[in-house]
Amino acid sequence: MTLLIESALHAPLTGPERAALAQNHIGLRQDLAEAEQAGLAAATRWAFARPRDILDEPALRGLHRRIYGGIWQSAGSYRTECARGDAWRIPAAVGAVLTDTRVAIDRALYPADEIALRFHHRLMALRAFDHGHGCHARLATDILAVSLGRPRFSWGWSGGGEPVAPATRYEAALRAAAGHNIAPLIHFARG
Repeated sequence: MTLLIESALHAPLTGPERAALAQNHIGLRQDLAEAEQAGLAAATRWAFARPRDILDEPALRGLHRRIYGGIWQSAGSYRTECARGDAWRIPAAVGAVLTDTRVAIDRALYPADEIALRFHHRLMALRAFDHGHGCHARLATDILAVSLGRPRFSWGWSGGGEPVAPATRYEAALRAAAGHNIAPLIHFARG
């Protein structure tokens, strides 16, 4: 399994992927992964340096730009194409997520963790950006959780850096949330 992962990391990016890059020195998946990790680390430091209103639409797009701005040309911009042909709906759908989340907070409809993870699930379902929607949604959710007085989520990672659960468990938790069962996602994110 490790050999498969290592060979995948050394695989070159496709032509369309390379054309979408903001940096032309990135040629391998490993280079891309390293650049994205560095962008995420810098954006995380920035995000928690002072309180941020992640429920502000420009701030949400700005966070994506902070993570991926030096990597992807489309960083901070919503997708303009999707398989269903309804990418034009993304800005309004994001606005609805932000409004609904504010209402849930104002009316204390759910506990803070549940509000944050419902927000996360809806962002993930939208897939609003061409690249990096998962890392962006997790960081945005952590910012929201902290603003609600909760600690950041572990997202299935133990303190030792080893995964507590595979990515398939995260995907299963997101599917359960799509079926209106948020409990597995809460358990996974705090696991």
